[in-house]
Amino acid sequence: MKGIKLGGFFISAGMQNTILIIFTVYSVAVIALGMLVHLKNRKTSRFSDFLTGGGKLNVMEVAMISAMGSMAGGTMIAGPGLTRSVGFIYTLIAISYAFNTFFSLGAFGKKIAIVKERIHGQTSVHMLHHRYQSRNVTIVITLLTIIFLMITTGAQFLNAARIFSLILGDKAYSIGMILCILVIILYSAAGGVKSLAKVCVLQGAFMIFSVIFLIGVTLHKVSTDFGSVAQAMQYLKNVNDTLVRANSYTLPQAISIAIVSGWANALNPSFLQVPMMYDNTKVMKRAAVISCGMAFFTYLFMTATGPLSYIINPGLSHADYSTVYLTASLMPGWMAGIVVSAIFAAIQSSVSSFVLVIAGSITKDLYVDCFGGKAEEKKLKQINMILFAVFCCLCALIALNQNQLGQLLVILSAGGIALSFGVPYFFGVYWGKATAAGALASSVGGVISYVFLYYCSSMQWYQEYLWSINPLIPALIITILLMVGVSLKTQDQKVPLGVYRVWFCEDYSEKYTRI
Repeated sequence: MKGIKLGGFFISAGMQNTILIIFTVYSVAVIALGMLVHLKNRKTSRFSDFLTGGGKLNVMEVAMISAMGSMAGGTMIAGPGLTRSVGFIYTLIAISYAFNTFFSLGAFGKKIAIVKERIHGQTSVHMLHHRYQSRNVTIVITLLTIIFLMITTGAQFLNAARIFSLILGDKAYSIGMILCILVIILYSAAGGVKSLAKVCVLQGAFMIFSVIFLIGVTLHKVSTDFGSVAQAMQYLKNVNDTLVRANSYTLPQAISIAIVSGWANALNPSFLQVPMMYDNTKVMKRAAVISCGMAFFTYLFMTATGPLSYIINPGLSHADYSTVYLTASLMPGWMAGIVVSAIFAAIQSSVSSFVLVIAGSITKDLYVDCFGGKAEEKKLKQINMILFAVFCCLCALIALNQNQLGQLLVILSAGGIALSFGVPYFFGVYWGKATAAGALASSVGGVISYVFLYYCSSMQWYQEYLWSINPLIPALIITILLMVGVSLKTQDQKVPLGVYRVWFCEDYSEKYTRI
């Protein structure tokens, strides 16, 4: 390698080689761990174990699956890039993301875990199917979820390829994509959630060490150059006051971003799969504390590096270069290799969680539950493994064909999942009067309204009357109104009393615990 010059800094050939060696060691370790778990459990593992780990994961495994799955590549790259552009206001917003885990794993997850034990739930859509007792609702919501998750997964593959090409050169773009696919398939497809759980613990360690390294060397550099962090902040205030003052967003915009990002992530079906992976409240409580703590720690310090990188080098051509610049310029090669591996770890854990949900939804929720497919446990596992590999490749193809339309779909995908899946799921869990018709209307109507409002968000009337808030907020209001209104109008279509009792009463009959 000859080194590479980016907008505002240079990565030497020696640094590139060291990063590549550390990343190779990390990849081999992850694959070996995943395959070891698979070999250990291959004779006793059932199809349900593939999807939920048998509901027997320990505290650290549950915590790391929850934390790592929620972070993705944006935590390490986009977050610092945003704070470098808009300032510390985004740090305050990002910290609120840490409470997503508490909601999806603790508060919301507690109810899910209880009902899961009653109906032997295996996927989030499986739970939805039992709650509404509707094949049509299950098919529509499953298809919408698959579409949006594929787009989101494609965006994560794109992040992986871009990081590889930034550090190793443009020719490494395809290599980065292929390596990311191979590593994920090899450690996830064979062992499912059990392999993912063990690997997430290892990836979480890489993440924690990388954040400590990154914030440590950054603060040391700032203190050395300016005498103290306080003086550096004073300098930043003088040269770019916007980054210090919390006025980059209006109050409605800041609140809407925090709500949208937090709520949209918390109701992602891959995160709501986590409550099915433990079997007692002690695991849930401890995992929620660890996961929230890790998320808070990571979001706080990673977003803080954005403005600090501006102090050190205001000449970067792209704000998203912030983490790469700090890694390549301030760290020794071995430490930089750990940080790059952590970036890939965040991406890989999210992608693996997303694709496991996609494959599981097709196999369990569509093939078995909706269309009455009959197959032995071994055959179902094989089908799921094949689907996992196929959808990994399909999502990568989405990333390889990013155009303006593709970028728009990525923006809409997170909100689309939250509206089409999250609202029917949330109301189904907490509101006894929610009906299948209400779920269907809110799911489809919510997506349509969101696309329309996003199109209108650049218009003058929208900016004037809706204060330029994220279009997902008014779309959410419309979705909730559809759910409530249609459900109240269709109370004659409520589920049988026995099903109702499974979800809302302690007194229930076992015969109603099957779809």
